[in-house]
Amino acid sequence: MRIQDFVTKILPILVSFATAYFSYSLNREKSDREKDSDTFKRLNDENTRLQADMEKYRSLSIAKDEQILKLENKLLEAERKKDEQ
Repeated sequence: MRIQDFVTKILPILVSFATAYFSYSLNREKSDREKDSDTFKRLNDENTRLQADMEKYRSLSIAKDEQILKLENKLLEAERKKDEQ
């Protein structure tokens, strides 16, 4: 077998394998980037939702604390009036 025959038979196979490998490598990188991007977007959306929930519950808690203070003041006022009588 001559070297020229060997090169003409093996070279296309090597080029095909190299092309397939680089194509696979690029697709894998793209897939990893998209996966990371999707994970970031999902976590960011979840974080935004949780922050909104936290703010809602914080405002409810503040409102309940204010209501408790008003009721405590009414009780103290009622006890003071009772003591005055």
